[in-house]
Amino acid sequence: MLIVYQDLGPTFGPITHMVRLCAELFEAELLLLKQKTGVGALQKLLALAPRRRGSETCLVVSAGPEHLLASLLEVEGWKRRFAQVAAWVIDGFFTQHISRVVRYGGMFDQFFITTDEDVDAWQKLTGRPTSFIPIGSDVLHLGTPNQMRPVDLLRVGREPAEWDDDAMTETAARAKGLSFQGRPTMLADPIENYRMLMRKYGESKFLLAFSNTVDGSLYTHPTKAYLTNRWTDGLAAGAVIAGITPKSPTADLLLWPAATLDFGATGRDEGLSILAAAVKSWRPEQATANYTMAMERLDWRWRFAAIAAALGESPVRLATELEQLKREIAKRRYCVEAEGSVHLLHL
Repeated sequence: MLIVYQDLGPTFGPITHMVRLCAELFEAELLLLKQKTGVGALQKLLALAPRRRGSETCLVVSAGPEHLLASLLEVEGWKRRFAQVAAWVIDGFFTQHISRVVRYGGMFDQFFITTDEDVDAWQKLTGRPTSFIPIGSDVLHLGTPNQMRPVDLLRVGREPAEWDDDAMTETAARAKGLSFQGRPTMLADPIENYRMLMRKYGESKFLLAFSNTVDGSLYTHPTKAYLTNRWTDGLAAGAVIAGITPKSPTADLLLWPAATLDFGATGRDEGLSILAAAVKSWRPEQATANYTMAMERLDWRWRFAAIAAALGESPVRLATELEQLKREIAKRRYCVEAEGSVHLLHL
């Protein structure tokens, strides 16, 4: 099996880590590509020529639909090497970016996307089977139930305008008796940067995050709300996600009541007031509860198992780590019940 991924740098560190983990657990060959800006007209025409089926399986992991064609064309002999070619598209909600060649060229046999609400659109546009494989986190290896959390609120990534100045937010938070930490310095290596962020999440009670539909960013989808790794990774590290949660079927399916603290609006002073009350009632057991729920709902191994079943693969190392994950869930469930915080885990 070959896994193909176009590395887009530090901001895609969570996905780069996931792809490496996937290759390890599938015992697959991994082809990491550098970012490519486009595909020439001649390459597009050649891509439309019929495929001759081989014997291998290829999984293209793509940040968005616009990278699919360029990624597959980088694989030598792809037209005759593979019995099946599948694609796992992380930002699949950008359906308008699915190229005509991908739609009509027969390059891909099936698609996996991270938003359940876009499955029907993908199937209609491509004529290919499309499955919902949501965003996740490496809870087993990088998550933590750490209960010692000196930071009340951590900020990373995009935020609404009122929250964008870390110095002003820190001053406002301090006035309400809250400890605040702003954006950590980004490391050049995507994997090291991601591991650093996971450690930061594990030191924080609450992690700030707002739906893409309210933060004013120009590079996100303007109308479709979606979860990103900030939600899944923060929960894997035991934090509560504070801000405004995306309103979508996928978010409703993946999250649980104790996972988030909703501010209701983007105003900083109002949000900090809500947070101050929540910090007063926060208990260390909440970290254990969110970590446990993240293992049950968000660990990448569940996603890999679904993809393996769809591709007809039976990776031994994946099966081994799934058993380890199940044992850890059973152990943590026992701990949560012993701590008397079962109510935090209700569905």
